[in-house]
Amino acid sequence: MSETNKRVQELIKRMYALGYNVGYHHHSEIGWVSDTYNTLAGQTKDDRLKNLLRQYYIKGKDNGKKRRKHDIQGRSTKKTETNKASELFDENASQVSAADTLFRQPDVLDIPNIVMQTTLIDLPANLRGFRLI
Repeated sequence: MSETNKRVQELIKRMYALGYNVGYHHHSEIGWVSDTYNTLAGQTKDDRLKNLLRQYYIKGKDNGKKRRKHDIQGRSTKKTETNKASELFDENASQVSAADTLFRQPDVLDIPNIVMQTTLIDLPANLRGFRLI
């Protein structure tokens, strides 16, 4: 393989990697990305090769976006599997015997059944509005 072919293949690999990185990480194409792109594209004078590099950049960018979407969906399916496991746990927990509910420790926000709203807090009958008999 000649030296120019190796150099062209290396340029293509680097341009594809740049596009993949931009697509996967949602980098802005302003700043270091455009500087790197221009540096890589500036290493050749051939317009056909520049067009080929541009195509590989776009291909890498698209593949990076697809991979990111796949990875995010993979995480959400893991969360779904966790949710399914917690639902199974909840179903099993609802089948607890009556004795277990009697001896259950109260939660911080549990109100005892004895405590009820007093009649002093109720709205007076004459302020409730007109009622037909």
